[in-house]
Order: sequence, then structure tokens, then C-alpha cells
Amino acid sequence: NGGTGATSFAPGKLLQTVQAQKDGVITTSSTSYVTTSLSASITPSSSSNKVLVIANMVACYAATQNKNGYFTIYRGATNIALGGSGVYKQISGFYANNSAATPSLSMSQIDSPSTTSATTYTIYFATDSGGDQRMNQNGTTSTIQLFEIAG
Repeated sequence: NGGTGATSFAPGKLLQTVQAQKDGVITTSSTSYVTTSLSASITPSSSSNKVLVIANMVACYAATQNKNGYFTIYRGATNIALGGSGVYKQISGFYANNSAATPSLSMSQIDSPSTTSATTYTIYFATDSGGDQRMNQNGTTSTIQLFEIAG
């Protein structure tokens, strides 16, 4: 710190972590993204820092076979998935060819929120027309972790 008493962080240094979990089955038949209520908030210490979001959705279930399930991460009201288009701008998803499919999904995204205000990240999901999408089937728990990384 050059003897000035100021503290600096090298880029890439992990500054803080936050974790949250969601219990109980969550279901949607919406073809537009809706919240799973799996969310966590973090307050970056600098607007140049990044946030790494890691989410693990356990026992996701497609109640109608031959349907697609879509999962994504929102920062506030903004879908932060890279690429894609339309409602299915997604980070992770799956295709179920069996009505009892219960895969688990993991996804991650590095985000630059450009703020020092509290920032909330939430998992959203959607399904194909006529399908049903669930999370936390069979008494399981899903988690989200946020890591602030020096920019």
C-alpha cells in the first residue's frame, strides 16, 4: 500500500461470499421467465468489481415429456445470460424425454454490476408450451452462491 495506509486489492482476489438456499417444490407452466425465489444479495465494495454467480438447482422435473426446461440468472429485473434471444435467453436448460426426469442443473455467470449498492441475483425458469417445470422435487434443496471478485 506504499505506506499511505490505503488498502488495495489485486485483480482477481476474492473479497466476499454470500450463499442462500431455497427449499420446497417450485412449479411453473409459464413460457415466460418467472422467479424461483432462489436469490441472494451482495453489496460490492467497488463498482469495478465483478460478481461470480454459481447456482445449483436440485431435482428439476419436467412433468410433461418431450419438453424443454429453461433456467437463467437475473440481476434485479435484468436477465444476464449471454447470447441467445427472446424469452429463452438462458444459461442452462434440459430436454426431458421422460415424464419422470429429475436432473440436477448447475450454472455459473460472471457479472459486472457496476455499483456499490446491494445487488440481488435470482434464478428464473420457464418451460415449453403445454409443459410443466419444477425445482426441488422430492424434498431437495437448491442453492445460490455469490462471490465478489476484485476488478
